[in-house]
Amino acid sequence: MCTSLSGLSILCGLLSLGTLLTAFVSNVWIYTKEPVLLPSTDLQTTVSFRIGLWRVCPTYKRINSP
Repeated sequence: MCTSLSGLSILCGLLSLGTLLTAFVSNVWIYTKEPVLLPSTDLQTTVSFRIGLWRVCPTYKRINSP
């Protein structure tokens, strides 16, 4: 029972180390897009985020105009 649990903990440790190394090496590693409805108007915009370990870059795009 102990050997399988220690093997699982070693695997989780290596996986987390690999993920952290990927975050250090790559520039941007999460892309997300969120629709936003502006208050007191019917305008809808889209906010796109590129997220890395050291920075967050938002981009705004208007979908429809009045």
